[in-house]
Formats: sequence, C-alpha cells, structure tokens
Amino acid sequence: MEPSAQDEVIRSARDFWSGFDLDGRRAALDSQGLELQEAHRRTMTSRKALQEATRAFKAQGETEQVASLGPLLKQYQKEVDTLTRRARAADSAFLSLYKALYEAPDPSQALDAALALAADKPAVKEASRAELEELEDLREEISTLKNQDVTVRKLEAELEQWRSDMDARVAQQVEQREAEMQSLLQSRMMEVADRERASDDRLASMRTQLEQSKAVADQAERRVFEAERRAEEAIAAARTEQALLAADEESLEATQLALRSENESLRRRLKDVEEAQRYGEDLHAGSRGARQDAASSEMELAQLMNVVAAERNAKEQYRLQVENLQSIMKSEQTRTAEAAAANEARLKELEKEIDARPSTEEFTKMRQELQLLRQVEFNVLPEAEPSADSLNGSGDIPAVAPSPEQLLIRKLRKLEGEMLAHKRRSEAAEGQVSSLSEEVKQLKQLAEERRILIGRLEDDLSAASNSSSHTHGGALHASKAKRSEEAEALEGILAEEDPQAAKPISSPVKDPNQ
Repeated sequence: MEPSAQDEVIRSARDFWSGFDLDGRRAALDSQGLELQEAHRRTMTSRKALQEATRAFKAQGETEQVASLGPLLKQYQKEVDTLTRRARAADSAFLSLYKALYEAPDPSQALDAALALAADKPAVKEASRAELEELEDLREEISTLKNQDVTVRKLEAELEQWRSDMDARVAQQVEQREAEMQSLLQSRMMEVADRERASDDRLASMRTQLEQSKAVADQAERRVFEAERRAEEAIAAARTEQALLAADEESLEATQLALRSENESLRRRLKDVEEAQRYGEDLHAGSRGARQDAASSEMELAQLMNVVAAERNAKEQYRLQVENLQSIMKSEQTRTAEAAAANEARLKELEKEIDARPSTEEFTKMRQELQLLRQVEFNVLPEAEPSADSLNGSGDIPAVAPSPEQLLIRKLRKLEGEMLAHKRRSEAAEGQVSSLSEEVKQLKQLAEERRILIGRLEDDLSAASNSSSHTHGGALHASKAKRSEEAEALEGILAEEDPQAAKPISSPVKDPNQ
C-alpha cells in the first residue's frame, strides 16, 4: 500500500471515530444497557408472577376459573405489552447503533497502515524534533507579533482618543467662536442700531438747528435791510430837511441882514430925529413916527431873531436826531454783523460737526458690515481684494482696520490650518498603523502556514501513535500530549491575535485502546 493510501485509510478511520465520539456515546449506551437490564428484570419478575397466577388458575375449579379468567387475561395482555415495548426499545437501540456503525471503516486496515508507519518512527521522531524546534522559533515570532499587535492596538487606541479629543476640541472651539461671534454680532448690531438712532437724532437736531440758524440769519438780514432802508430814508429826510433849513436860514439871514440894515437906517434916522428935536417941535411928530417905526422894526427884528433861534434849535435837534439815527443804525449794523458772524460761526461749527459725523457712504458701509455679520455663518468666504486706493495710498494715511468678516475668515483659516496639520499627523499615524497591520497580516499568514504544517505533523504523529506498539505507547502518548498542548497553546495565541482567523490546529487524538 502506498504512503498516500495509508494516510488516507488512517485519516478516514481517525475522522470517523473522532466524529463518532465513542466516549460521548458511552453514557447513552450505558443508560440503554441499564434500561434493558431493568426491563429484563421486570420481565422476569412479571413472568414469575404470571406463572404463579397460571398455576393458581389451573388449580381452581371450573366456576372459579371462569371468574378469574378476566384478570388472568389482563395480566397476559400486560405482559405482552411490556414485551412489545421492550422489543421496540431494543430494536431502536440496535438500529441507532447500527446506523452509526454502518459506514464505519474497517479498523484492521488502519491498524495495518499504522504498523507500516511504525517502521518509519525514528524518521518521524527526527522530523518531529525539527518541527518542535521550528515550533519554538514560531513561538518566539508569535510573541514578537503579539507585542507588535499590542503596540498597534495601543497606537490605534491613542489615535482614536486623539481623534475624539480633536473632535471635542474643534467642537468646543467652534461653539466658543460661535458664541463669541454671536455676542459680537449682537453687540455690533446694538451698537450700530444705537449709532444709527443717535445719528438720526443728531442729524434731525442739526437740521433743526440749521433751519433755525437760517431763519435767524434771514430774519437778521431782513432786519439789517429794514434798518438800512429806514436809516437811508431818515438820512435822506434829514438831508432834505437840512437843505430846507439851510435855505430858510439863508433867507432868514438875508432878511436879518435887511432888517439890520433897515434897523441901522432907522437908528440913523432916529438919531437924526433926536438931533433935530433939539431944534424944534415941528419935528416932534416925525420923530414919534420914526420911533414907532424903529420900535416896530426892533420888534420885528426880535421876532426874526427868535425865529432864527427857533430854526437853529430845530436844526440842532434835527442834527442831533440824525446823529442819533446814525448811531442807532451803526449799532444796529454792528449788532446785525455780530449776529451774522455768530450765525456764520455756528454754521461753520455745524458743518464741521456734520463733516465729523458719519457720512451717507459710511452709514451705508456700516449697514453693509452689519449685513455681512448677519450673513456669516462660519463658512469660508473669499478673501477681500485690496482696493486701488489702499495700494496707491501714501504712507501717511493710516491703515484701515480689518473688518469683522475678515477677522472671522482669518480665525476660520487658522483653525483650518490647525485641522490640516492634525489631519496630516493623523494620516502619518494611520500610515504607520497600516504598515504595522500589513506586517501583522504577513506574520498571521506565516503563522497560518506553520499551523497547517503543524496540523499535518500532528496527523502524522497521530497515525504513527495509532500504529505503535504497546511498549512504546507510553512515550509516544506523552510526546503526543506534549505536542497537543503546544498546538493548543499556539492556537490560543493565534486566537488572541485574530479570533476570527483562529481555527483548531488539531483534534485531540483518541486512544485506540479505549
């Protein structure tokens, strides 16, 4: 018989009897044997009782036999039923055992093949020793593999912990940034709303003040024009009246000169009359008339002098009134000029204040910033391109402060940079883990190959042990048990490395003597 055929015969016999599980069936077979023995004992007891009942039935008379025939038949029927059940149980036990042993191979062929293999026992022992040495080396490799696997698991646990920490940290930072941006947005919105209300109020107040100032300026201008008109009219009237007074004064002066000349002539006449009075009474009437004329002339002259004095007083009053009107006009002009200057200064101050306050463009820009803050939801926005004014501006112009959305974009990009760095480190760690996993996979494949080889050696040793003599049975069983323990230890290590890939290395070899 060829070695392969011998191996096949031994393997088939071992596989069958290993699957037959004779030790496991012993309890069932023992139970069946005890049941059969108990049934046989009960049958013997009932048979003796039936024999005694039959003897008693035969010893009775006919009338008594007729009366006891029914119970006797029941005993016989009960015995028949018991025997039937016993036969069925025996048949069932026999058939179950027969079915289990129907396909059993002939153990003599396996024993012959084992005896043939026993001749090769020294070579098998030598090969077994070499395999044991190789198994020891494999144990060392597996221990190294186990250490590497522990390292890989530790790295995987650290990586998972790092990932969870990073996720928690990123989530916390995002929540913190979101809360900060929400508070900043609320504060900016409130500030912008307050500034908007204040600007509206101040703008309305400034417009009211400007309108009032314009009204005051218009009123002052109208008053100035009215005062100038009145002053010009008063000056014109005063000048006209002064001209009339001058004409009257000239006429009065001419009249006064005429009256003076007439008075002088009358005085001369009166003097002549007084001189002539000394020489005659004839001249008395003429002198009286001359005196009367002189008295009337003096009275007229006095009246004219009074009129001239009155005219002079009126002229002086008109002059004083004109001077008063001129002074009033000058004071009114001065006051109006001061009011106009004050209004002009107030207008300039209001214009400066308006220039200092936000313009319409700035207010629109502020609204746009507020709209941007409302639209930003922690998404990456495009970087704002610098304007030409900022690029071409001189160094004296101060740099414009970054807008809130630019600050938010910078923060988000910084977080993205940190995330990319962490991702790169994570990818590097994953690369190391994958390389270690590949090494573990290769070592597992090597261990699987060694396990298959050990299984074959175990099969060979089992076949050799089945065919060995009883003299070498003890040593061979000890060596086989030792190798089985080593195989089980190797299987346990493989199970720790990969529970799914771990398979039984070999089944325990049944002792053919059992």
